[in-house]
Amino acid sequence: MHDDAGTTVRLKAPATRIVALAPHIVEMLYAAGAGGNLVGELAGTQATARAAAAAFRQGLAALRTAHAGKPVVRVFYQIGKAPLTTVGGPQIISDAIRLCGGDNVFGHLRRMSPTVSVEAVLAANPEAIVATGMGDARPDWLHDWDRWTGMTAVRRGNLFHINPDLMQRQTPRILDGTEKLCAALDVARSRRPQP
Repeated sequence: MHDDAGTTVRLKAPATRIVALAPHIVEMLYAAGAGGNLVGELAGTQATARAAAAAFRQGLAALRTAHAGKPVVRVFYQIGKAPLTTVGGPQIISDAIRLCGGDNVFGHLRRMSPTVSVEAVLAANPEAIVATGMGDARPDWLHDWDRWTGMTAVRRGNLFHINPDLMQRQTPRILDGTEKLCAALDVARSRRPQP
């Protein structure tokens, strides 16, 4: 195996003591079947890791197929209130929005998590607002948008919440978060005025 610097790493036996420096890495290691050792390939759990990766790819392909060609929903994805923070184009959450048939209204911004103004959100006039907070609880600040009744998302009741642990950690659970995001955008589509 090669590390991030391209150096070949070989061990005489599977690693038994591992240090992980971030929570999402720990979760990835557990998903790969190496939680007891806290490493991926060097722990000797390649079969479990490959099966988990294959299941992830299969789930991703199924979501992509299910949502291909759906009408586009303009989305504001809010990750913070003070300052008002969103996701830019290079962020993996923007990829999830696109996969679901959405268009990130701030996808043109090149920063990963840019700050924006309320006025910029109002000018973008998203059809759906998706917010995160702490865990499964819907953040109180999502209701701050209710006063902007002229915004399409508010007028149609398209204010959604997704647990940040599902979307904002780069682990296999992002597939679960993406599924919830796609379901929310389907709700937004169903609330469009009928001709």
